[in-house]
Amino acid sequence: MFGSLRDGPVNLFVQAADGTGTAERITTDTNVQFAGSWVQDGRTIVYFQSDPRTGFDKFTIWRADLNAGNTSARVSKLGSGLGARVSPDQRWLAYVTSVSGVVEAFVTTFPQQGQRWQVSEGGGQEVVWRADGRELYFRRGDRLYAVPFDPSANPPVGRATVPLEGRYFYQPNNPGWPNYDVGPDGRFLMISSEEGPGDQVQIALNWTKYLAARLAKSR
Repeated sequence: MFGSLRDGPVNLFVQAADGTGTAERITTDTNVQFAGSWVQDGRTIVYFQSDPRTGFDKFTIWRADLNAGNTSARVSKLGSGLGARVSPDQRWLAYVTSVSGVVEAFVTTFPQQGQRWQVSEGGGQEVVWRADGRELYFRRGDRLYAVPFDPSANPPVGRATVPLEGRYFYQPNNPGWPNYDVGPDGRFLMISSEEGPGDQVQIALNWTKYLAARLAKSR
């Protein structure tokens, strides 16, 4: 699932992950839409969109139930926010929102939004679930935070710890797009922020004498 502006505003398309076949459009809307995540049932997706007329700081989260042909979708609004990620058991939705003035990570029930719980404190973005759904991750600066998640507890979210810290690729202005992932074995896949040599300006002095010497040698 990905967003593309090939036929107008950025809408959603799906294509086989191995690159075979053609991309099929699944939403048609004047709003700009960004891919969130697949639900484990393979027929449902969540995504977030923004109305260009109201600015890209006002996002809403939507759910789409795809038909068998993946050529259209029945959509329903879930609430305000971005970076929507459905838990592996399909019962919870993690997302980020700046309704308080600061971008924070939250979790709520799915598919119907009910009570919500704040996951981060002091800022949090790029939410990702662990494969078993028992832990939720978010980032803030150079730190990656892990929050225990127990559906049977009240509240279901625990105290955040920092299992990983380092200068990995981070986009504070794009809080809804995770720039990392976690594998089934619990290992993290990060993007290095190391940069290669920057652009250089070289100054050649006395280049006319050098050119004259080269010309004389070539004769």
